[in-house]
Amino acid sequence: MHSRISLFIIIGFALALIALGFYLYQTAPDNDTTNFTDAEIVVVEAETAPESDVEAEADAESETDALSVELVHAAPDGSLVISGYGQAGDVISLYHDGEKLAETTASASGAWTLVPDALLDAGNYLLTLRAREGADGDVAVVVVIPETDEHTPLVALVPLDDNDKQAELLQSPLADGTPSAIRVTESPATQPITAPNASPHVSITAIEALTATRMEVRGDAIGEGAVAVSINGAEAEVTRQDNAYTAQGKIPSRTRFPIVVTQKDAGGKVIATARIRMSKAQLDASALGQGLVVVQKGDALWRIAFRAYGKGVRYIDIFQSNKDKIRNPDLIYPDQIFIVPKR
Repeated sequence: MHSRISLFIIIGFALALIALGFYLYQTAPDNDTTNFTDAEIVVVEAETAPESDVEAEADAESETDALSVELVHAAPDGSLVISGYGQAGDVISLYHDGEKLAETTASASGAWTLVPDALLDAGNYLLTLRAREGADGDVAVVVVIPETDEHTPLVALVPLDDNDKQAELLQSPLADGTPSAIRVTESPATQPITAPNASPHVSITAIEALTATRMEVRGDAIGEGAVAVSINGAEAEVTRQDNAYTAQGKIPSRTRFPIVVTQKDAGGKVIATARIRMSKAQLDASALGQGLVVVQKGDALWRIAFRAYGKGVRYIDIFQSNKDKIRNPDLIYPDQIFIVPKR
């Protein structure tokens, strides 16, 4: 009898436990399980960074590693300060013609400043920066110290090869020093006249005095059609090869005279024309062994120098030889005629 009562007590106790468990399950807050699931999701997301974040960090690291020049200041007395950013701990060196002028170490943030101990003498300098021995920087610095203290030195950042980068003028004797890219501004009044909807195109790119009495004109001639060149109204002898022409004629006695290039179709209709007016004084300069170039739309001093010398950094020589024509070093215009100094 007692054993049967004990069995009933045990069964009743078990049923009570089951009922209590069922009650707790039904009345448990819904967010308990949800919070646990969210916690798992947060951990997973924290461990896997989005690809865009990884790319952004990589870009930031590459930008920090790149050697860049942020400021260059040259004084008339020849003192020079150059600063920029690179990779933390890099030894930044400044060279001229293989000679080390200054050296410093980039800080933890990558910032660096170079101040050469010796003053630069009057003259032209092409300075290169290296973050490591044997490795040139992406940008060189051209500095021109004037003969007198009355003029501001010319300073420009220039690429080391002929690529899409532009020279950037930082200081100039003729400008206020505001950084800007040296570029060509379109002047519609002086653009070659081309017939509407026609592909042919002619231009005048170079002029040279061959002798005391004869001169040469060179340029582009694109498209089918006969090319004729007149110098002060007199027809010149024209030779055409592919997309270029060369014309030779008599040097006029007039102080100023026109040069006109025309291209005609098979029916004799003029389909393209280019014209400029030049002075006898300019031509006389080329008789001394210096060439003359005619600025084209889209040209820049850097590109002109590269075509003339094979080195774009020599644009400074063209600038110095044409100060009377380059009133604002930031701007050159189509059909301007510049002297190109001897090589």
